Amino acid sequence: MTTNHASGHQCETYSEAIFIEDSQSITQVGSTLICIGNDGAKVADTNYFDTGFARLGLMFLSVNANAVRLLIPDSQWHLSTR
Repeated sequence: MTTNHASGHQCETYSEAIFIEDSQSITQVGSTLICIGNDGAKVADTNYFDTGFARLGLMFLSVNANAVRLLIPDSQWHLSTR
């Protein structure tokens, strides 16, 4: 879904849910809306780093303007090549 963000950038939104699975069941423990403001291939702004996904150390892959952008939370930077 595309919306307009307060920053004035067009914003791609992704609704995601966090699930925990054990041997008996799968339980939804949270959900969030991830907003990515685009400036062509660049990420202009995002709320991703304030979400539960980032706090759990989960990376997020976004595609826009023929570019693939990998959002890496601070806790996972040790996995990247700087």
